[in-house]
Amino acid sequence: MEGYADETAIEADGVIDEVLQLLTSTDPEDRIEAAGVMCEWVNSAYGDVGSALGAAMRQKGGVPVLAKLWSDHELLVKQRSLLILGNLCSDSVDAESGETKEILLQCRAEHALLACANSDDPTVLLLACAALQNLCQDVGWAHAVMECGFLPRLEVLVRHEDTNVVRYVAGALQNLVARLRTTSKHWEQLSYLTELSRRVILARMHQAAVEAFAEKRALRLIRSAARRIPPHLGFLRVQRWRNAERARLEAEAEVRQMWEAAAAIALQVS
Repeated sequence: MEGYADETAIEADGVIDEVLQLLTSTDPEDRIEAAGVMCEWVNSAYGDVGSALGAAMRQKGGVPVLAKLWSDHELLVKQRSLLILGNLCSDSVDAESGETKEILLQCRAEHALLACANSDDPTVLLLACAALQNLCQDVGWAHAVMECGFLPRLEVLVRHEDTNVVRYVAGALQNLVARLRTTSKHWEQLSYLTELSRRVILARMHQAAVEAFAEKRALRLIRSAARRIPPHLGFLRVQRWRNAERARLEAEAEVRQMWEAAAAIALQVS
């Protein structure tokens, strides 16, 4: 078993190298295909798997490669690279995402991200705002965002017609306020946020608090109910729950596959 695990790791290592090589290809089809493969990895990467993927991207120099693709001429490559790095900069995907954020800072990626936030393409715009929300959890990124002139664009985007864009922008602004509250250098700029921006940030904070409360309450109810289940029935219920959960995950995977196929067709048409 140990030998098999080593062989699998070596094989996976080789696949990552191959995908990264394709991402630097001059052929746009190669870049599109490689970015698609990496999107699949990221979409299923959590916990130890996410941490391993994030570490591999950093060790193999994949972060600067992906950051460069934020300025790619191919729309699909740009979209996918935003999705990949946006996820790899999330602590819920990679517990060491702070290291990825630091590499992006060294690449001066904030300028490319600002360009994406000014894009006419709705998908690029949405993914750029989502990535920004994750990045602004880092103090260094919060300073970089302010210094490259991102704030006026965020003020515009809080009025956007897409509620998801507004939600991510509100999250980014909330993170900026939280990280820069004790920094006089940029706090003065943030203090001039419009009333609308302030209301959006407060609404976002309220929503986050409600979601956290609902999650804790649900966990308490589950634990309380579990304590009342007799041991012999508890085992049967766990088995039934596992079967139901497996069926749910399979159904979700099927729906997601159908959605991705439809999205791919829509992107090609557009």
